Amino acid sequence: MLARMSQDRPPEKSKDRPQPTPRGLALARLGRRECSRAEIETWLIRKGVTETEAHEVAAQLVREGLIDDARYARMMIRHQSLRGQGPRSIALKLRQKGVKLEVRQIQEQSEELGLTPELEAATQIVERRYPEAQEDRKVAARAFQALLRRGFSTDVARAAVFRKGRLNPR
Repeated sequence: MLARMSQDRPPEKSKDRPQPTPRGLALARLGRRECSRAEIETWLIRKGVTETEAHEVAAQLVREGLIDDARYARMMIRHQSLRGQGPRSIALKLRQKGVKLEVRQIQEQSEELGLTPELEAATQIVERRYPEAQEDRKVAARAFQALLRRGFSTDVARAAVFRKGRLNPR
């Protein structure tokens, strides 16, 4: 009986299987999700690839159009905007991923993508999460601080919280 059970088991995986190439590693990563060039380079280095090889592989993938920081930025802007994040927060997130865009550029791309304008998005957040902000100064202050933490500018946060018919900002 024991001999028969061992025949039914799948063969054990060989420990001598070939290691994936740096390009193979990068392609596998890109197959799971979009990445920036800097993100791929950092990830390859963490996987044990030399810095020079990582840079060369990333450069080759950029030339082939498999990595595109502009496409990655548009994807991140869309995703983060839909999550209720403001342009400053998005700019910080992109910088962490190795893509340098100014807040103004993010606002322009948001408009091009047809996303909700910044003031309207901030107002929706206040109306949905802080409906009592119209009557209560403490709640209005919390809403204002929450918008700042989400990356909205002070002017936009102030306008969203203290809109017509709401509390006076003073």
